Amino acid sequence: MPGDSPTFGGRDLLGLGAFLVGAVVGCTALGMWLDSVLHSSPLCAVIGVFVGIALAGFGFAARIRAAMREPIEPWHGGVSNDGDDDDW
Repeated sequence: MPGDSPTFGGRDLLGLGAFLVGAVVGCTALGMWLDSVLHSSPLCAVIGVFVGIALAGFGFAARIRAAMREPIEPWHGGVSNDGDDDDW
C-alpha cells in the first residue's frame, strides 16, 4: 500500500547482522595477520578495525537504501487468484 514503510523480516535482519559482524571481524583478522607478517603489532589490527567499521557502515547504508526502494508486495497466503484449482 502507498505510504507503508518497508519492513524487514528475520532473515533480512540476520543477514544484515552477519554482514556487519563479518566485515569488522574479517578486516580485524586480516589486520592481525598482516601484523604477524610485517611485525608491526598492533598497527594493522587497529587499521583493520576502522576499515571494517567503515565497510560495515557503507554496506549497512547501501542495504537499507536498497530495501527502502523495493516495493512491498502484499502476501496472499500462497493462494493465487489465477482461476485454476491446481494450487491446492
